[in-house]
Amino acid sequence: GEALAEKLPGGHANLKDQFRRALASAYLQTAEGASRTGKERVARYRGAKSESSETAACLDAVLILKLAPKEEVDAILDLLRRHCAMMTGLMKVRR
Repeated sequence: GEALAEKLPGGHANLKDQFRRALASAYLQTAEGASRTGKERVARYRGAKSESSETAACLDAVLILKLAPKEEVDAILDLLRRHCAMMTGLMKVRR
């Protein structure tokens, strides 16, 4: 994701910033959830899933604005879908 963010053209600083922040937050909340238990773990994983969804929305905007090749965006979207599915599964595991 970061490599794509670097390639985004000037004039889209807000989108680039939002994309980077959501991507980093998804990663950080996943890591934080892994060190928690019970309701705190579920809350962090839920947050990570939400941030992945926000990252995907940023990528949808990138596609709509034709700022990056579809193939490159689709590869990242696939990873985000997998991350969301993994977070959903982990939220169901022993709380």
